[in-house]
Amino acid sequence: MKHTAGLLFFILALPLFADDSGWREAVAKTDELRLAGRYREAETVIPMLFREASKPGRGEQYRAAAYNNAGVIYQELGRCLEGRNSYERALEIWMRLGAKEELWTHTATNLVALAVDCGDAKTAQRLYELYLAKWDAGLPPGDPRHSRMLEIRGTMNLGLGKNSESERLFLDALPIAEKNGNRESIAVITTSLSMLYSKMGQHERALQFADRSWRLSEQYMTGYPLAGRLFANLAIVHQRAGDLETAHMLFERALTVTKALYGPHHELVADIELPYAKLLRKLKLNTEAAEMVRAAKAIRAENLRGGGWDYTLNAGQVSGFRSK
Repeated sequence: MKHTAGLLFFILALPLFADDSGWREAVAKTDELRLAGRYREAETVIPMLFREASKPGRGEQYRAAAYNNAGVIYQELGRCLEGRNSYERALEIWMRLGAKEELWTHTATNLVALAVDCGDAKTAQRLYELYLAKWDAGLPPGDPRHSRMLEIRGTMNLGLGKNSESERLFLDALPIAEKNGNRESIAVITTSLSMLYSKMGQHERALQFADRSWRLSEQYMTGYPLAGRLFANLAIVHQRAGDLETAHMLFERALTVTKALYGPHHELVADIELPYAKLLRKLKLNTEAAEMVRAAKAIRAENLRGGGWDYTLNAGQVSGFRSK
C-alpha cells in the first residue's frame, strides 16, 4: 500500500433509511465498532449489513449502501483492493438506479479518497474529473463537503508533484475547517502542509505546521484509522529539519498507535518501519535498523496479494455515471 502525505477521513452511509430500524441497527453496530478503533470486529459485521440489505421488500439501494459501508471498513483496514471493489459495486448500483446526487457523490468521494490513500494520484485525478469536478464546483465555498474536496485534491496534487497547486488547495481548505471547528481536518491539513513545505525545503515553516498538527493529533487523532501514518509523516518532517531526536520519538509513537489499532503484522507497520530504519541508520543504530528492515520485509511478504490497486479496476463499469 503506497502512501502520500496526508490522511483522509470517511463516513459510512448517509442517514438514508431513517425509518428502518433493522437497517439502522446494523449500520449503528458497524459505526460503534469502527469509531472505537475495533476495525477487525467491524469487518465481521459486514455480513449482517448484507443480510439486512437482502431482506424481502428492500430495494437494491440497500445493497449499494452496504457495499459503500463495507468499502469504508476495508479502507480503514488499509485494504485497497477490497475497498475499491466495494465502492465500484456501490457506484454501479447507484448508476443503474439513477440515484440521487447525494448518494452517488458520497460513494464517488470515498472512491477518489481511497485512490489517493492507496498512492494512485493519477487514478484519483481521473475519477475526480469524471464524477465530482462539476458537483464540487457547485458547492458553496464554506460547505464542509467542499473543504473535504480541497483536502483530497491537495493530497492528490502533492502526489502528482504539483506543489504550488497543492499548497493553494490546502490553504483554501484550512480556514473552512477552522470556521467549522473541525479539529480532525485541521490536524490533517496542517500535517499535509508540513509535509509539503518540508518537501520544498522550507523547514521552519514545515515545523510550525507540524507542531500545530502534533498537538491536535495527540488530543483527537490517536484512535482514528491510519493515525500512525500521520505521526510518521510528522517524524519525517522533523528528520528532514535535522531534529533526529524528535523524529525518533514520533516514529515510535507511529508504531505504537498502528500496532494497537491493527496488530503487529499489518502492512501499515511495514510502511512506518522502512523510513524509521533510515532514521536509525542516521543515529548509528545499524543493528536495530537492519532488524527493522527484515521485519518490514517479512510483513510485506506475509501481506502480499495478487495484483495491485489496478488489478481489479474496471472503470467501464461506472464510466457512464457522470454528474448532470
